[in-house]
Amino acid sequence: DDDDEEEEGAEADRPQLVRSLEEAREILAGVSMVVSMHGDAAVDHALEFALSAGVPFALVPCCVYRELSPWREGVTTYDQMLCHLEERAWRAGVLVERTTLGFEGKNQALFSPPPPPPGSASESAWQVERARMRQALEREGYFVSLPTDANAELAAGTRAAGLAGGTPSGWAWGEAHASAVGALAVAAEALRAAGWPPVFVFMLDESWALAEVAWPVLAPCLTPPAGAVSSADAECELDSSVFCWIASRRPPTPAAAAADEAPGSNFGTPHRDFTALESEDMDGMTILSAWLPLTPVSSRNGAMSVLPREFDENFHKRFAYAHMRPALPEDGGVLKLRFDLAAARQLAPLPAGTLVGWCGNSIHWGGRCASAEPLARVALGFNFVRAGVRLQQGRAPLSRAALRARLSAQQRLSICAAS
Repeated sequence: DDDDEEEEGAEADRPQLVRSLEEAREILAGVSMVVSMHGDAAVDHALEFALSAGVPFALVPCCVYRELSPWREGVTTYDQMLCHLEERAWRAGVLVERTTLGFEGKNQALFSPPPPPPGSASESAWQVERARMRQALEREGYFVSLPTDANAELAAGTRAAGLAGGTPSGWAWGEAHASAVGALAVAAEALRAAGWPPVFVFMLDESWALAEVAWPVLAPCLTPPAGAVSSADAECELDSSVFCWIASRRPPTPAAAAADEAPGSNFGTPHRDFTALESEDMDGMTILSAWLPLTPVSSRNGAMSVLPREFDENFHKRFAYAHMRPALPEDGGVLKLRFDLAAARQLAPLPAGTLVGWCGNSIHWGGRCASAEPLARVALGFNFVRAGVRLQQGRAPLSRAALRARLSAQQRLSICAAS
């Protein structure tokens, strides 16, 4: 009996000869995972099959074989091929992780992380949160989303203020990235103390890592509804301008008031980042402005304020004089407002690491930090755009794969200097 079992096991381990298309289809229909080890020119086909079949995959690419892969436009190096494969999976809405295997040579593995079990708490919570974020953008023009690993006490205050959903969001930063949030706040303050604009915090890996991790949380907000004209190209990119702000305090002298206008300081004038024409089209939003506080936010240390779109008479009126001039300074430091200030909403309290997003044409502004507050609010800013949208002339947007591959020091310096 044991000999019979060994023979059956050996038979099962032998390669199976496929003699017909129907037999091949039957075998492929039962595939539960795709693995490609140094698949060379076949690695693209392995990925395409995994994406079409909806099964997890693990790819360890090797040779580029440019001549045999003409569909990889502009891909001539190993690193470019890795980014190309990551981007292809991302366009299909599949997350990809990269790891280094324990051997020499071409040892980079790309794999799809296992999703949460169907019907699990994290999956259902994220579905609810995603729908809530989109609904908030359509109704209010902004949203606040709390990571599940945010400070519990501050998160409770955010929910009590009606700023975020009443249930867990289903997404989290993870320990390493949550630590980076606080470290970047310290780095931004150190830059300002040394006379540098705080935006140069984007010379550090951690800033770009936060943008990359936030990507799948924010990208669904720019996905057109089913049946929309451009739904087939519903992918997200990052505009190549980035921001870092530190809330300013009351200037004690005229000289300090002039310094208060330095880059990266307070932006206290109510404004829109973009016109309605730039921010939306027939399929919905084309631009999502994202704001990520690196420190806890209170009503006293420089909270952001927004005007809900239902109270914004000029939200869609791009030709109205007040559309891009919701507030204009006058003599004596007075601001003349062209909207209902009583309808504005202050976004506080917020724990560090909260994701805040608003339509590109929503009115918003930053508050000052009270003199007695020990910690001024520090925040990063990004503009996520639907594919094909170009905000900066001559500067191409960034893909998620490019962030994962790490921008060069020269690329980072160029972006920081121009932001």
